[in-house]
Amino acid sequence: MTDGPAGLVLPGTPLLLPGADPREPGRMARLRARVVALLRESPVWVLPVPGPAVPPALSLGGLGVAIGAPVQGTGPCGRVEPDALRDGPGLAQLIDGLDDAEAARAAQTGHGTVVSALLAAQAGAHVHLHAAAADCAAGDDAPLLLPVDFSAAAHPDAPLAPRSGADDFDDLLLRALRGPVDTAALAELADEAHGFAADPGPLALADLAGVTGTLEAQEDLHHVRYAVVSLRTDAG
Repeated sequence: MTDGPAGLVLPGTPLLLPGADPREPGRMARLRARVVALLRESPVWVLPVPGPAVPPALSLGGLGVAIGAPVQGTGPCGRVEPDALRDGPGLAQLIDGLDDAEAARAAQTGHGTVVSALLAAQAGAHVHLHAAAADCAAGDDAPLLLPVDFSAAAHPDAPLAPRSGADDFDDLLLRALRGPVDTAALAELADEAHGFAADPGPLALADLAGVTGTLEAQEDLHHVRYAVVSLRTDAG
């Protein structure tokens, strides 16, 4: 890629979606605004998803966030269009229209996948979902969306019980993403992430060799670290 971003690492938390927290602090609104500005740098984004197939729909309705979208396409390749977003009754109709197997697949989709796709679509972008190892021609040259959760256990008042070393883990993860991306360090951290209630898994779905990361924004909210890192190739 010779122009524009190569990718964007963004928080996978549902709190990033507008309306998820009626009492959200202003810092989260500012973090969202920065993410949206970065998403608008490209009209198309590619979202790698684990597993052999894309989900039939994206929704966080089970968490009380009434927004979602159908995924057009089946098998390993799909897309979410900005004009296909659903909320309220439209979202309920979408979910009610799924058969049992489809509903189960939709429910198993990680929150980070749902959040990043819906936020990009809200920003006006077309989002192509590519299942692991899929050969999807559409969007091949588009930048990647990589939702990453830092530790939720680094402080006594964090969402989960504190775990020794979680803060250091977060520091190492962010260090590996800044400057020339340290893919070896990321691989090691991925093996340790579960012990600190973190999820850098989406990074393993992308080839980040030769990519440079720039920290665009960072907030510590509810004792959880949220970081936004833009990725560019040397040519970009």
